[in-house]
Amino acid sequence: MGKDMIGTMTNTLILAFIGSAFITLLVFLSYQVQFNQLFNSNYLTIEIAQGICGTFGIVITVPVASAVTAAFLARKK
Repeated sequence: MGKDMIGTMTNTLILAFIGSAFITLLVFLSYQVQFNQLFNSNYLTIEIAQGICGTFGIVITVPVASAVTAAFLARKK
């Protein structure tokens, strides 16, 4: 079940980042920003870093939640 949740949440996160990046890319294109200028800007690096950090957070969430729940339930008995 954890793998299904991680896969679903990761896909949702990736699609959300692609959607926001696409909108921002359209704004850049409407202001006629050149491809070389866009490629050399910090924008691309920030989008990649957000994607990696968000995915890492989602992938870590399921095992951490499982460990905390297991510790809580073991202490309860």
